[in-house]
Amino acid sequence: MIRVKVVNDQVVRFPYSLEDLRLEHLNVSFPVNPPEELLNAYGVYTVKYYPYPKYDVRTQIVKAVNTPILIDGVWSIKHEVINKTEEEIASLSESELKSLRAKILNEIDVKTNDFIMYGFVHNGFKVRLTIEDQINFEGEFNSIKDYMSNNYPESTFFPVTYKVWTDDDGLPIFMLLNNLDELRTFLSAGKRYIRDCLAEGWTVKNAIIGMTLDELKVWKDPRIVE
Repeated sequence: MIRVKVVNDQVVRFPYSLEDLRLEHLNVSFPVNPPEELLNAYGVYTVKYYPYPKYDVRTQIVKAVNTPILIDGVWSIKHEVINKTEEEIASLSESELKSLRAKILNEIDVKTNDFIMYGFVHNGFKVRLTIEDQINFEGEFNSIKDYMSNNYPESTFFPVTYKVWTDDDGLPIFMLLNNLDELRTFLSAGKRYIRDCLAEGWTVKNAIIGMTLDELKVWKDPRIVE
């Protein structure tokens, strides 16, 4: 049990224990479990705790009560539900809107990067396009082109084989390119795919900006087919 010490209807100590009572009255022999009437005679009362109230977090707040108050003659802890003002509700909604919008915009960016890295298909081959892959493909193309401009024959470099994917068993999948034109076509297709992914991502992001909070709560990425 939680108790409170009261003097002249004013809380002077809370919480208050039987040990506190015995220390304050060393010359009194209290029973192990003093009855309420005896405790009340010394200004000590058992505190009633009301259940924590249910409330709407968007439109209400709970005022915490840390000191017992008299309710129907009983010292009690009862939290009070207070309705928010229209200004407070509007402010919370705006904050929630901004937070949710930022979260969704980030999710769109993440999904766009996933599409770029794992969605490109060229000549029937799935091709991983991480930033590192893009740099490696572009670098090798430029290197071969420079060598060929210095009269190195195309046969010196081709055919080339690239690891472009890993199957479900963890085995590498390779794509063969036979000449510089095929490599150039491959790079151009990859760049075009990346550009289209980014453009589509921006289209989806722009549509988010004008949405209401309720619309954002049920929003789903239109690029994902379930």
